[in-house]
Amino acid sequence: MGGDRNRQPPERLEKLGDRLKKAQVSVDERSRPRQRQSNALGFAFRITTELVAAVVVGVAIGWGLDKWLDSKPWFLIVFFFLGVAAGVMNVYRITQSSGGDGSVPRSELPSVIEDDDD
Repeated sequence: MGGDRNRQPPERLEKLGDRLKKAQVSVDERSRPRQRQSNALGFAFRITTELVAAVVVGVAIGWGLDKWLDSKPWFLIVFFFLGVAAGVMNVYRITQSSGGDGSVPRSELPSVIEDDDD
């Protein structure tokens, strides 16, 4: 019986193996567009979050300074535009570093601007 293991598999098993390989390739090809779509959706959500968060922080700082210094609405207007500019810069930096496909790991994105004056 030890010699039975060295025999070639029957032709039916070879055909079944080929069919299974083709089916697996077909399943892999069908799942790829969904992965790209979810990756793109996550990337779009990240860009939107970056932009909205920067504007909200800018407005909050401007509103707080206006309330504290009683200078309505000047700081609110200034910091609104600063928040918009910061949000656009963040979105630009993310899209440039990832090539627009959202595939860059978070560790490769710059967290702060490095200052060479030190």
